[in-house]
Amino acid sequence: MPMNQADFFGIWDEAEVLWSTPGKWNYAEFPELKPVEDYVKLGDYDNAQIALLDYFKQRQTRTAMPYEYDEANAKLAPLLADQIIPVLKETYVDSFYVTKTPAVFSFDLLTNVKAAAGADKVISFMLMGRHKGIEPAYLYSSQHDSFSLPTEQCRPVLIVDYTDQQRAQSVHLAPSMDTFIRGYDDTNHSQEPLLEVLESGAPFDEHTRKAYLKFDLSRISGSVTSATLRLSGYTHAEEPVGVMLFHTGDNAWDEHTFTYRHHNGKTFSWQGLPEGTDWKGPGEPAADNQFAMQIANFTWLNPLIAEYAATNNEVYAAKYIDYMTDFIHDAEQYVTPGAISMGAGTFPKCFQASLRAANWVDAYHLLKGSSSVNAADHTMILKAVWKIAAALSTEEGYDPRNNHGIYETKGLYSIAVYFPELADSSGWIELANIRLNALITKLNFSDGSYSESSSSYSIGAADSFMAIKSFGLMNGCSFSETFDAYLRKMGYYIADLAFPDGYLPLFGDGSSLNARLTIKRLGELYEDDVLLYLGTGGKQGTPPAYASSFYQVSQSATMRSGWGADARYLFMNVKQERSHRHSDDNSIIYYANGRQLIVDPGTYSYSDEPISNWLRYSTEAHNTVEINRQSQDMTEGVFRYWTDNESFNFLEGIIYNVPGFIYYRDVLFLKSSYTIVSDYIRAPEGLHEYRQHWHFLPTANPVLDPVTGQVRTTFHDHLADIQIIPADPEQLSEAEIKDGYYSKAFYTVSNSKYAAFTKGIVQGDITYDTILYPTADGEMHHIEVHRLELSPAVPTKIASALQIDNIGEEGHTGYYYLSHEEDPQRSRRFDAFTFDGKLAYAEKNRDGDIRLAIIKSGQTFVHDSTTLISSGQVVNDIAIEWEGTVIKITGSNLAISGNGNAASAIAIYAPAATIIRLNGESMTDFIVCGNYIYVEGITVE
Repeated sequence: MPMNQADFFGIWDEAEVLWSTPGKWNYAEFPELKPVEDYVKLGDYDNAQIALLDYFKQRQTRTAMPYEYDEANAKLAPLLADQIIPVLKETYVDSFYVTKTPAVFSFDLLTNVKAAAGADKVISFMLMGRHKGIEPAYLYSSQHDSFSLPTEQCRPVLIVDYTDQQRAQSVHLAPSMDTFIRGYDDTNHSQEPLLEVLESGAPFDEHTRKAYLKFDLSRISGSVTSATLRLSGYTHAEEPVGVMLFHTGDNAWDEHTFTYRHHNGKTFSWQGLPEGTDWKGPGEPAADNQFAMQIANFTWLNPLIAEYAATNNEVYAAKYIDYMTDFIHDAEQYVTPGAISMGAGTFPKCFQASLRAANWVDAYHLLKGSSSVNAADHTMILKAVWKIAAALSTEEGYDPRNNHGIYETKGLYSIAVYFPELADSSGWIELANIRLNALITKLNFSDGSYSESSSSYSIGAADSFMAIKSFGLMNGCSFSETFDAYLRKMGYYIADLAFPDGYLPLFGDGSSLNARLTIKRLGELYEDDVLLYLGTGGKQGTPPAYASSFYQVSQSATMRSGWGADARYLFMNVKQERSHRHSDDNSIIYYANGRQLIVDPGTYSYSDEPISNWLRYSTEAHNTVEINRQSQDMTEGVFRYWTDNESFNFLEGIIYNVPGFIYYRDVLFLKSSYTIVSDYIRAPEGLHEYRQHWHFLPTANPVLDPVTGQVRTTFHDHLADIQIIPADPEQLSEAEIKDGYYSKAFYTVSNSKYAAFTKGIVQGDITYDTILYPTADGEMHHIEVHRLELSPAVPTKIASALQIDNIGEEGHTGYYYLSHEEDPQRSRRFDAFTFDGKLAYAEKNRDGDIRLAIIKSGQTFVHDSTTLISSGQVVNDIAIEWEGTVIKITGSNLAISGNGNAASAIAIYAPAATIIRLNGESMTDFIVCGNYIYVEGITVE
């Protein structure tokens, strides 16, 4: 129910000389409110409202976050002012008007097509009526008999000019798909000669029509220089019919199955409806399930208030105020589900109310000075603002378990700080600060990693904490050392997650976001040169002393060869909290030479529909092994054997989230070249099916060799490709390229491909050994993998050995050994090598000379009769590179030793050594004993 004036302003008892009803304002500590107080004491609430508005118009002691100018706002603001609401990222392009005379309409789409041609190679558009009406616009479809049209009319065509390596080119592209959909209609209209567009209903009804067009851009390479869309059509209406053109991120729709009932609408119109917007919004399945949630948080209205800030156009201010008051009027009648219901203060949930609070505070800072705000509306708005804060200050209005608590605290903090005149403000600020410290320590683990299983939510949390701090500092507030320490650590975690190009990998729910601005701002905020370096792509600051990172608590790891733009990168996780987690344990994301090569396919939306459900809930949609076509449950896994050597990373993930099975994934990440992935699954009795999946970008064009099972991408550009080579193709019951999806960001999705290597139906434990080999532009390597016999012989579930041929420009040969034993101590021979530990790798040049040897958790590595590495104790990790007389040694906690008899001494074959480099430092105090030098493990406290 609406708050009455007495409860808001208070009731003064003149006889008792006290407030019988205190009201919401702290008159005593803010003498500037005395005009308001005087009117209230007289019971004159009308003039009290006027005085309160005058006070805030004049007040200069508080500020809010500024709005950034965006040219797109100028085009979008008139639509928002007309109650056309594109909440979920359908981008408005332009409007045009059809008449009874058929005509051609052209649109400059250079920016849109250029971006799409460089990404998914497909682009889609949605056509929607500009005004409510009764007569449709008719646009000629790709199915129309164009020979019956005058020459000045046409089917839809996208004309693209571009320059490739040879010359300037121009293509005329017909839609690969086009159709229209009609409200409450399951009829397919893809074969009809006309695309119908009509806006009707509140916000839609059975007469509503929207049209969609999709264009395949795969023929375009090089630089796009111009792009023009041409449509033509007419109407039977006497007056022109307006049509809006939107660029939509949904590229996965199929014209043969597309209907209004299941189109997950993201833009709706209440244009011209006197009753205003329906704040409960249209529901599923006609609308995306987030529409009703998002419309109530007012974030979508930021372009309107930003355009007001840029132009001082009172039309925009008046409309924003109208939206606010219309929402308050409607929401005060709504009941919020749950323990607390305070009308406009809680609808539809406290989480959405908290987002609305922060948006409203920023908007109010501009609107309070507008000539469009009157005293009554101003009071109505402040009553709603007070209700939001009152609700958020309760236990029921605060969820400390995830990001909701951050936004709920941000909403409370925004109101409390901006309106210190409210009687509860100081208490709310104190409560918000307590919550902030609790949240930043609870939601971030002790190692600095963020608890929710999503890269997007990690950066969203950091941005929110940083926004709270920035807003507080602007208004003279301070923050605890604990808060600052954790926020700074969040910057490092996000930087460690980020690809070499600054974008975050997609894991869990979310979007692939550019993290650099967040990292840079944190670097500036805390004067941290390393964060500044990572946030500017190396243009400022100091590079980190490390490259790879392992987060023990969250069980996530990032392996990288360096921080440069062409660095290699691999991400893997097995745990994380359940919030926003996908069924993706032991999944890999891989990047090299400037591009994502193995991708997580993303999320798309939270709607209950096939694409989102496949992306979010299936193991098939991730780069891991799917067992019996069953998605993983939320049982937590563990990592072990983490190794960060300057030459390589090594890690083993163990998961238990398909009942009865234990799945081990070992990853050897060679920083200078490629990666080997070994999967071992311990199975219960019975017959089982296994599928190893590898997902690609939509433009990857993966090609399968049916004999070797090798899959290679063919991007046809100047960046990178990857080869994925299974070691035992004869053991695969099927190797195939399958149809899937890729969603780079929420509410965007494209068709994509993925590789599936199937072993089924089989009994007993199984293994996969797989090579991931990236290639830069111009590199042509035909990588071959052969299984090596072990002596004494054991099955691959005990130990595996491989030979990898044609590595690098010089055509080296690699030799790989991995033990799956719990206590790997048995000595085994593979090819000419013998090893007694967990992991060994060696590489020979074309002349047969050994140039590289790596061991992990072993003691002795021998080639023929020559001992390459030997120690009396288990060596954690060591890598040796022989380059003539130069020996490069990298390993954990090593020092040069002249004592070959020391317990921790490691003998290294170095018959011709004149220069020794240990972990990057040149050593001069080494001693050659026979053909060996010695390093010694040192204890680190």
